[in-house]
Amino acid sequence: MRTLIFTFILGFSTTFSIFAYPNLYHKKKGTSYKITRSIPEITYTFDTSFAQNFIAEFDFEQPSNYSYQELSDAGVYLTQLGENHKALNVFQWLHEQHSEEYNITSNLGVAHQLNGNLDSAEHYLQKAFHLSSHKPPRGEWVQLKIIAAKRSVQKDPNWLLHNQVLALNWDILFYNNNSTEHYNKKQQDSLQRLRYTNYKNQFDTLWSIGNVMQAHIPHVSSPNLLVANIMKELGYYFAINLSIKDAFVAYKIALHYDPQNQLDVEQELARLMPHFKKYEFDESIFESKFHPAAVSPTLQDKQPVQEDEVPSASSDSISQLFWQAGLAVVVLVFMLGYSLFGLRKR
Repeated sequence: MRTLIFTFILGFSTTFSIFAYPNLYHKKKGTSYKITRSIPEITYTFDTSFAQNFIAEFDFEQPSNYSYQELSDAGVYLTQLGENHKALNVFQWLHEQHSEEYNITSNLGVAHQLNGNLDSAEHYLQKAFHLSSHKPPRGEWVQLKIIAAKRSVQKDPNWLLHNQVLALNWDILFYNNNSTEHYNKKQQDSLQRLRYTNYKNQFDTLWSIGNVMQAHIPHVSSPNLLVANIMKELGYYFAINLSIKDAFVAYKIALHYDPQNQLDVEQELARLMPHFKKYEFDESIFESKFHPAAVSPTLQDKQPVQEDEVPSASSDSISQLFWQAGLAVVVLVFMLGYSLFGLRKR
């Protein structure tokens, strides 16, 4: 009974979604970012028209004329337009005024990275990691791994061909050994709870990686073996965790940035495809998850985002949530009745 309850809790928790935002203080109307413990929708270009309209309002020679939130967002949009040095100046000034502000510190680290200042990027991203109020922290750890990989490539141009950028090195035997017949009931329940915790933590990590790549990918062009290396590893662990569609998308993105297949991504994708076809998944999911940026609404449609704002779920997510909750309750009632019946029989 406990095993069945556990299974339903697992399905329930991994499909619930809420909204979150990147390191911007304002979001564009109609733009949402879903937390689903799956690979996020990734655009490989920026919405430069919105970025240009946004920064057109600013005189960057007079930064004190603006709120730090608006100026920080302007710095982000400068990076989207490739004006990385100008953005760095903005974030350096902001950091002097608001040195403990998470968004500003993180954006300063990214700006240094885009300008090739790896030491400074590492310093500020580490600081942002410790400033983050989110549990687990946001994706600075992934950016730090990227910086370390760039240093390795400087020393050995072929480093990416023989090493993993993230080097997650998770113990996959934990999933393969499903035999519990030699354990008593209490030990079996404990093992199931441990597996669930491990499963959830790994999906949270995969989601965190996906969100960092969502922000990172539009800054680069194909081919890019560093991006391909990360997406290949992401695909591998999605496959291990039986998230076949996400693994498919990750591998396809990896191939987009490794068109010559130097990292042997095609072989990994070939091993995945029988499972993909078994469940009759649609390959068009790749185009829906990986595409150019759409043209956004006008500048007047931007909306403020509070750091600790509790996001609202979509109506589809809410409907799905209630449906799953109802089903779980029915099963629980059935199993409870079955247990009571067994006790009376004894």
